[in-house]
Amino acid sequence: RFEEYGGNRDCEKSKMRYNYAMRKIVDYIGEDAHSFLMSDVTYAFVVDLERHLKQQGLKTNSIAGIMRNLKAVYNDSVNRGIIDDKNRTFKLYKIKPKKVGDIEYLTTEQVARILSMDFSRMRSHTRLERARDIFAIGLCLCGANLADIYEMQPAKGDEIVFVRKKIARTEPPKVRIFIENELRTLIYKYKGVSHLFNFSENSNDYATFQRHVNRGFEALSHLAGF
Repeated sequence: RFEEYGGNRDCEKSKMRYNYAMRKIVDYIGEDAHSFLMSDVTYAFVVDLERHLKQQGLKTNSIAGIMRNLKAVYNDSVNRGIIDDKNRTFKLYKIKPKKVGDIEYLTTEQVARILSMDFSRMRSHTRLERARDIFAIGLCLCGANLADIYEMQPAKGDEIVFVRKKIARTEPPKVRIFIENELRTLIYKYKGVSHLFNFSENSNDYATFQRHVNRGFEALSHLAGF
């Protein structure tokens, strides 16, 4: 059910989220996953799953995302008549995402600490430097996400023009960003052939790129002490 429902999403990022949620749930179920049915998703199951994900160290919003995906697949199964809703699972269980006001943002000092870090004497200095540079690129591009950076088209003169991928279907106005010297240096360092940056040309696919960068971000956060 997860593969069918998630695989039919229009957005590639949504497909990845459903696949991630499915893997986390299958890992939790364990060796009985091959015989586990959507009708087995009870209130007790989702409560225990939530507890397991917390013990794994997942953050509140990550857990809420997995639960939303599970709820969507469960409700789709009910709507299609594949299962009935006798368990009333998601009428009893409430998803609890973290409020926006509770999110911790990096301070200016923390950002500066990351950007000034020296990795030259570290074994993984190339990977760490690349992660820091991608972090800096995101800042220079006013918060552009990894998907935007990965597929960014070549600049037009001194200006970068793009549409944010996550809202592209709404036909929003294009984002226009003047290339400051800091960004120009990073463009030259990671210059691509058919794209602004070479990340898509040096990676097998976006999922691999995203996974490696996120690991790099986690390492940066640990080294910076937050």
